[in-house]
Amino acid sequence: MVGLFERRQFLVSCAAYGLGSLAASGNGRQTFKACLRPETLPLSGQDSSGTWIGFGPDLLRDLLRRAMPGAEFEGCECLSWSRALRSVQTGTLHFLLEVNYHPQREHLMDFIGCTDTERAYLVAREDLPVQRIGTLDDFTRLPGNVMVIASSVWDAEFEHRLVTDPEFGRSFVTESNLKAPAHRPGSQHIQTSDAGFDVEMARAILRKKITGIIVGAAHAARIIRAANLQTTPYGPADRLKAIDIDAFAPTFTYLVVSKQVAAKTRIRLRKAYEAARQDGGFETLWSRWYPERALPSDVSRL
Repeated sequence: MVGLFERRQFLVSCAAYGLGSLAASGNGRQTFKACLRPETLPLSGQDSSGTWIGFGPDLLRDLLRRAMPGAEFEGCECLSWSRALRSVQTGTLHFLLEVNYHPQREHLMDFIGCTDTERAYLVAREDLPVQRIGTLDDFTRLPGNVMVIASSVWDAEFEHRLVTDPEFGRSFVTESNLKAPAHRPGSQHIQTSDAGFDVEMARAILRKKITGIIVGAAHAARIIRAANLQTTPYGPADRLKAIDIDAFAPTFTYLVVSKQVAAKTRIRLRKAYEAARQDGGFETLWSRWYPERALPSDVSRL
Protein backbone atom coordinates (compact mmCIF):
# COMPACT_ATOMS: atom_id res chain seq x y z
CA MET A 1 0.00 0.00 0.00
CA VAL A 2 1.02 3.58 -0.51
CA GLY A 3 1.66 6.19 2.16
CA LEU A 4 -1.08 7.72 4.24
CA PHE A 5 -1.43 10.90 2.23
CA GLU A 6 -0.39 12.20 -1.16
CA ARG A 7 0.02 15.69 0.24
CA ARG A 8 1.76 16.31 3.56
CA GLN A 9 0.84 19.89 4.27
CA PHE A 10 -2.52 20.91 5.72
CA LEU A 11 -3.95 24.42 6.01
CA VAL A 12 -6.08 25.77 8.83
CA SER A 13 -8.96 27.35 6.98
CA CYS A 14 -12.68 27.60 6.24
CA ALA A 15 -13.73 29.56 9.32
CA ALA A 16 -17.22 29.96 7.90
CA TYR A 17 -17.85 26.23 8.11
CA GLY A 18 -15.58 25.58 11.09
CA LEU A 19 -13.76 22.70 9.46
CA GLY A 20 -10.67 22.66 11.61
CA SER A 21 -7.47 21.55 9.83
CA LEU A 22 -8.31 20.80 6.20
CA ALA A 23 -6.37 20.79 2.95
CA ALA A 24 -7.17 23.34 0.27
CA SER A 25 -7.49 21.86 -3.21
CA GLY A 26 -6.12 23.53 -6.31
CA ASN A 27 -9.50 25.09 -7.08
CA GLY A 28 -9.73 26.65 -3.63
CA ARG A 29 -12.38 24.27 -2.34
CA GLN A 30 -12.06 22.76 1.10
CA THR A 31 -11.07 19.11 1.01
CA PHE A 32 -11.66 16.39 3.55
CA LYS A 33 -9.35 13.37 3.79
CA ALA A 34 -11.13 10.01 3.64
CA CYS A 35 -9.53 6.62 4.21
CA LEU A 36 -10.51 4.48 1.19
CA ARG A 37 -9.25 1.30 -0.43
CA PRO A 38 -8.99 0.97 -4.22
CA GLU A 39 -9.76 -2.76 -4.32
CA THR A 40 -12.92 -3.19 -2.21
CA LEU A 41 -15.79 -2.55 -4.62
CA PRO A 42 -18.71 -2.23 -4.20
CA LEU A 43 -17.66 -0.33 -1.05
CA SER A 44 -14.85 1.65 -2.70
CA GLY A 45 -12.59 1.48 -5.71
CA GLN A 46 -11.13 3.56 -8.53
CA ASP A 47 -12.00 3.71 -12.20
CA SER A 48 -9.48 3.92 -15.05
CA SER A 49 -9.11 7.66 -14.53
CA GLY A 50 -8.35 7.29 -10.82
CA THR A 51 -11.73 8.66 -9.70
CA TRP A 52 -13.08 7.10 -6.52
CA ILE A 53 -16.23 5.08 -7.10
CA GLY A 54 -18.40 2.83 -4.96
CA PHE A 55 -20.99 3.16 -2.23
CA GLY A 56 -18.62 4.88 0.22
CA PRO A 57 -17.36 7.62 -2.13
CA ASP A 58 -20.88 8.23 -3.46
CA LEU A 59 -22.23 8.57 0.08
CA LEU A 60 -19.47 11.02 1.02
CA ARG A 61 -20.20 13.14 -2.06
CA ASP A 62 -23.91 13.20 -1.27
CA LEU A 63 -23.43 14.16 2.38
CA LEU A 64 -20.92 16.90 1.54
CA ARG A 65 -23.26 18.24 -1.15
CA ARG A 66 -26.05 18.46 1.41
CA ALA A 67 -23.97 19.75 4.34
CA MET A 68 -21.36 21.93 2.64
CA PRO A 69 -21.96 22.76 -1.02
CA GLY A 70 -18.63 23.07 -2.80
CA ALA A 71 -16.65 20.91 -0.35
CA GLU A 72 -15.03 17.72 -1.61
CA PHE A 73 -13.04 14.77 -0.34
CA GLU A 74 -9.69 13.28 -1.26
CA GLY A 75 -9.30 9.53 -0.89
CA CYS A 76 -6.13 8.13 0.63
CA GLU A 77 -5.03 4.66 1.63
CA CYS A 78 -4.20 3.94 5.26
CA LEU A 79 -1.27 1.69 6.05
CA SER A 80 -3.06 0.15 9.01
CA TRP A 81 -6.11 0.50 11.20
CA SER A 82 -3.94 1.66 14.11
CA ARG A 83 -2.42 4.44 12.02
CA ALA A 84 -5.86 5.42 10.74
CA LEU A 85 -7.04 5.85 14.33
CA ARG A 86 -4.02 7.99 15.16
CA SER A 87 -4.63 10.14 12.07
CA VAL A 88 -8.27 10.61 13.07
CA GLN A 89 -7.11 11.60 16.55
CA THR A 90 -4.78 14.29 15.17
CA GLY A 91 -7.25 15.48 12.54
CA THR A 92 -5.03 14.71 9.54
CA LEU A 93 -7.66 12.16 8.49
CA HIS A 94 -11.31 13.14 8.64
CA PHE A 95 -13.53 10.27 7.43
CA LEU A 96 -13.48 6.53 8.02
CA LEU A 97 -16.00 4.14 6.49
CA GLU A 98 -17.59 1.13 8.17
CA VAL A 99 -16.33 1.55 11.73
CA ASN A 100 -17.76 -0.62 14.50
CA TYR A 101 -19.15 1.34 17.44
CA HIS A 102 -17.43 1.23 20.81
CA PRO A 103 -17.82 3.78 23.65
CA GLN A 104 -14.02 4.13 23.92
CA ARG A 105 -13.93 5.54 20.39
CA GLU A 106 -16.31 8.40 21.10
CA HIS A 107 -13.52 10.73 22.22
CA LEU A 108 -11.85 10.31 18.80
CA MET A 109 -14.73 10.32 16.35
CA ASP A 110 -18.35 11.24 15.80
CA PHE A 111 -20.55 8.39 14.55
CA ILE A 112 -22.52 10.06 11.73
CA GLY A 113 -24.77 7.16 10.80
CA CYS A 114 -25.08 3.45 10.09
CA THR A 115 -23.76 2.36 6.70
CA ASP A 116 -23.84 -1.44 6.84
CA THR A 117 -23.79 -4.57 8.96
CA GLU A 118 -20.74 -6.78 9.23
CA ARG A 119 -20.09 -10.39 10.13
CA ALA A 120 -16.86 -11.77 11.53
CA TYR A 121 -14.87 -14.62 10.01
CA LEU A 122 -11.95 -16.75 11.11
CA VAL A 123 -9.39 -16.99 8.30
CA ALA A 124 -7.61 -20.33 8.71
CA ARG A 125 -5.95 -23.10 6.69
CA GLU A 126 -8.26 -25.09 4.44
CA ASP A 127 -7.19 -28.30 6.17
CA LEU A 128 -8.45 -27.10 9.56
CA PRO A 129 -11.38 -29.49 10.25
CA VAL A 130 -13.73 -26.72 11.41
CA GLN A 131 -16.73 -25.42 9.43
CA ARG A 132 -18.10 -22.85 11.86
CA ILE A 133 -17.47 -21.26 15.25
CA GLY A 134 -20.80 -21.77 16.95
CA THR A 135 -19.87 -20.77 20.52
CA LEU A 136 -17.09 -18.79 22.15
CA ASP A 137 -15.75 -21.98 23.72
CA ASP A 138 -15.14 -23.35 20.23
CA PHE A 139 -12.14 -21.03 20.05
CA THR A 140 -10.53 -22.85 22.99
CA ARG A 141 -10.79 -26.18 21.12
CA LEU A 142 -8.70 -24.97 18.18
CA PRO A 143 -5.16 -26.38 17.90
CA GLY A 144 -3.37 -23.03 18.32
CA ASN A 145 -3.72 -19.32 18.97
CA VAL A 146 -6.07 -17.01 17.09
CA MET A 147 -5.02 -13.49 16.15
CA VAL A 148 -7.29 -10.64 17.29
CA ILE A 149 -6.48 -7.19 15.92
CA ALA A 150 -6.09 -5.16 19.08
CA SER A 151 -8.22 -2.18 18.03
CA SER A 152 -11.06 -4.27 16.54
CA VAL A 153 -14.52 -4.50 18.10
CA TRP A 154 -16.75 -7.51 17.51
CA ASP A 155 -18.86 -8.97 20.28
CA ALA A 156 -19.49 -7.69 23.81
CA GLU A 157 -19.40 -11.11 25.48
CA PHE A 158 -16.23 -12.01 23.57
CA GLU A 159 -14.55 -8.78 24.70
CA HIS A 160 -15.67 -9.38 28.28
CA ARG A 161 -14.23 -12.89 28.41
CA LEU A 162 -10.94 -11.75 26.91
CA VAL A 163 -10.58 -9.31 29.79
CA THR A 164 -11.96 -11.40 32.66
CA ASP A 165 -11.14 -15.01 31.76
CA PRO A 166 -7.34 -15.65 31.59
CA GLU A 167 -7.84 -19.25 30.47
CA PHE A 168 -9.99 -18.10 27.56
CA GLY A 169 -7.58 -15.26 26.77
CA ARG A 170 -4.66 -17.67 26.37
CA SER A 171 -6.26 -18.90 23.15
CA PHE A 172 -5.55 -15.54 21.48
CA VAL A 173 -2.72 -13.25 20.46
CA THR A 174 -3.06 -9.58 19.59
CA GLU A 175 -1.18 -7.13 17.43
CA SER A 176 -0.76 -3.37 17.58
CA ASN A 177 1.38 -0.78 15.89
CA LEU A 178 1.07 1.64 18.81
CA LYS A 179 4.31 2.53 20.54
CA ALA A 180 2.87 1.59 23.90
CA PRO A 181 0.24 -1.04 23.06
CA ALA A 182 -2.29 -1.97 25.70
CA HIS A 183 -3.22 -5.56 25.02
CA ARG A 184 -5.97 -7.49 26.64
CA PRO A 185 -5.19 -9.13 30.01
CA GLY A 186 -4.64 -12.84 29.71
CA SER A 187 -3.59 -12.71 26.07
CA GLN A 188 -0.16 -12.90 24.50
CA HIS A 189 1.14 -9.98 22.43
CA ILE A 190 3.09 -10.00 19.21
CA GLN A 191 4.24 -7.03 17.17
CA THR A 192 3.72 -6.76 13.42
CA SER A 193 4.75 -4.20 10.84
CA ASP A 194 2.36 -2.12 8.75
CA ALA A 195 3.87 -3.08 5.40
CA GLY A 196 2.42 -6.26 3.95
CA PHE A 197 0.17 -7.00 6.92
CA ASP A 198 -2.13 -9.23 4.87
CA VAL A 199 0.84 -11.16 3.47
CA GLU A 200 2.34 -11.44 6.95
CA MET A 201 -0.90 -12.87 8.35
CA ALA A 202 -1.27 -15.26 5.41
CA ARG A 203 2.26 -16.57 5.96
CA ALA A 204 1.74 -16.90 9.72
CA ILE A 205 -1.36 -19.03 9.15
CA LEU A 206 0.23 -21.12 6.40
CA ARG A 207 3.25 -21.79 8.62
CA LYS A 208 0.91 -22.64 11.52
CA LYS A 209 2.43 -19.93 13.72
CA ILE A 210 -1.19 -18.99 14.43
CA THR A 211 -4.37 -20.95 13.73
CA GLY A 212 -6.16 -17.98 12.17
CA ILE A 213 -7.21 -14.36 12.43
CA ILE A 214 -10.61 -12.78 13.16
CA VAL A 215 -11.56 -10.21 10.51
CA GLY A 216 -14.51 -8.95 8.46
CA ALA A 217 -15.46 -10.25 5.02
CA ALA A 218 -13.46 -7.77 2.94
CA HIS A 219 -10.31 -8.23 5.04
CA ALA A 220 -10.74 -12.01 4.93
CA ALA A 221 -10.81 -11.88 1.13
CA ARG A 222 -7.59 -9.84 1.04
CA ILE A 223 -5.73 -12.26 3.31
CA ILE A 224 -6.94 -15.29 1.33
CA ARG A 225 -5.87 -13.54 -1.88
CA ALA A 226 -2.45 -12.86 -0.36
CA ALA A 227 -2.13 -16.55 0.56
CA ASN A 228 -2.95 -17.60 -2.99
CA LEU A 229 0.03 -15.58 -4.21
CA GLN A 230 2.42 -17.40 -1.88
CA THR A 231 4.04 -20.13 -3.99
CA THR A 232 7.33 -20.63 -2.17
CA PRO A 233 7.92 -22.47 0.10
CA TYR A 234 4.25 -23.49 0.14
CA GLY A 235 2.69 -26.07 -2.13
CA PRO A 236 -0.57 -25.71 -4.08
CA ALA A 237 -2.46 -27.55 -1.34
CA ASP A 238 -1.71 -24.77 1.14
CA ARG A 239 -4.75 -22.51 0.94
CA LEU A 240 -6.84 -20.51 3.36
CA LYS A 241 -10.57 -20.37 3.98
CA ALA A 242 -13.02 -18.09 5.81
CA ILE A 243 -14.98 -19.76 8.61
CA ASP A 244 -18.27 -18.22 9.81
CA ILE A 245 -18.17 -17.04 13.43
CA ASP A 246 -21.80 -17.60 14.37
CA ALA A 247 -20.88 -17.00 18.01
CA PHE A 248 -20.69 -13.28 17.19
CA ALA A 249 -23.85 -11.34 16.39
CA PRO A 250 -23.64 -9.18 13.23
CA THR A 251 -22.47 -5.69 14.12
CA PHE A 252 -23.48 -2.31 12.74
CA THR A 253 -20.82 -0.25 11.00
CA TYR A 254 -20.80 3.53 10.75
CA LEU A 255 -19.45 6.43 8.77
CA VAL A 256 -17.38 8.43 11.26
CA VAL A 257 -15.74 11.85 11.22
CA SER A 258 -12.79 13.01 13.33
CA LYS A 259 -13.66 15.11 16.36
CA GLN A 260 -10.90 17.46 15.24
CA VAL A 261 -13.48 18.65 12.70
CA ALA A 262 -15.54 21.44 14.29
CA ALA A 263 -18.71 20.41 16.13
CA LYS A 264 -21.03 22.51 13.95
CA THR A 265 -19.69 20.78 10.84
CA ARG A 266 -20.22 17.36 12.40
CA ILE A 267 -23.80 18.36 13.23
CA ARG A 268 -24.36 19.39 9.60
CA LEU A 269 -23.04 16.05 8.40
CA ARG A 270 -25.27 14.12 10.79
CA LYS A 271 -28.30 16.09 9.67
CA ALA A 272 -27.33 15.45 6.04
CA TYR A 273 -27.20 11.71 6.77
CA GLU A 274 -30.62 11.82 8.44
CA ALA A 275 -32.05 13.73 5.46
CA ALA A 276 -30.60 11.16 3.03
CA ARG A 277 -32.29 8.41 5.01
CA GLN A 278 -35.61 10.23 5.04
CA ASP A 279 -35.78 11.35 1.40
CA GLY A 280 -34.53 8.09 -0.14
CA GLY A 281 -31.10 9.34 -1.16
CA PHE A 282 -29.32 6.73 0.94
CA GLU A 283 -31.54 3.96 -0.42
CA THR A 284 -30.85 5.03 -4.00
CA LEU A 285 -27.09 4.81 -3.46
CA TRP A 286 -27.40 1.49 -1.64
CA SER A 287 -29.51 -0.05 -4.41
CA ARG A 288 -27.01 1.11 -7.02
CA TRP A 289 -24.08 -0.70 -5.41
CA TYR A 290 -25.80 -3.48 -3.42
CA PRO A 291 -28.84 -4.43 -5.55
CA GLU A 292 -29.14 -7.91 -3.99
CA ARG A 293 -28.80 -6.86 -0.36
CA ALA A 294 -31.36 -5.58 2.13
CA LEU A 295 -31.05 -1.97 3.23
CA PRO A 296 -29.22 -1.73 6.60
CA SER A 297 -31.09 -0.42 9.62
CA ASP A 298 -31.16 3.31 10.27
CA VAL A 299 -29.17 3.29 13.51
CA SER A 300 -28.04 6.89 13.27
CA ARG A 301 -28.23 7.72 17.00
CA LEU A 302 -26.33 5.64 19.53
